[in-house]
Amino acid sequence: LSNTLDHKMHLSFGFGYGRPQRADASLSLIRLSRPDSDVPFGWFAQARPGVSAGVLAGGCGVFAFAPSFGAPPYFALSLSAALMRAWGQPIGAPSRTSFAGIEITGDVAGIRLTFGQYLKLGATTTSRARLSTWSAGVGF
Repeated sequence: LSNTLDHKMHLSFGFGYGRPQRADASLSLIRLSRPDSDVPFGWFAQARPGVSAGVLAGGCGVFAFAPSFGAPPYFALSLSAALMRAWGQPIGAPSRTSFAGIEITGDVAGIRLTFGQYLKLGATTTSRARLSTWSAGVGF
């Protein structure tokens, strides 16, 4: 689900469900640094508020809004650094806690899968400080 602002800028939105956010919405601003190349590389910033947590992420990736380099339209593969804040009743995470981590996202034909590894900010033991996350949805 994307809207082209110009040939380099894209605004994308989506919806999903995952751990720990439960239901979430996403809004991404994507800037392609090489929009006319065979492999459209770019940078993005994303906000993903959810029922039980929210994520702010930024990173880089390959984004094909039209068929390109043998990939179908609406294909994306990205890596990002992210900050997450949990509230309410998150799945598998303590409430009112902040995390920092990395995420990898794959999107094919508008279907998105995201996996992440986070560390609890201010944690004193590593066994309780790590959090694995996932999310599935539509749109980037």
